[in-house]
Amino acid sequence: MPTEAGVPNWIDTEGHPFCTLFFRFFLPEGVVEPLVAEVVPFDQIGT
Repeated sequence: MPTEAGVPNWIDTEGHPFCTLFFRFFLPEGVVEPLVAEVVPFDQIGT
């Protein structure tokens, strides 16, 4: 399987069934939009 998905900001789950992501914003300018994440099978990335 390729190690690079070819799309920005992708994260490989390495087969783990769940995980915790932590995002930190330090002194943002303006309102920070809610973050959105989606698990997609590798062969469907970018479609």
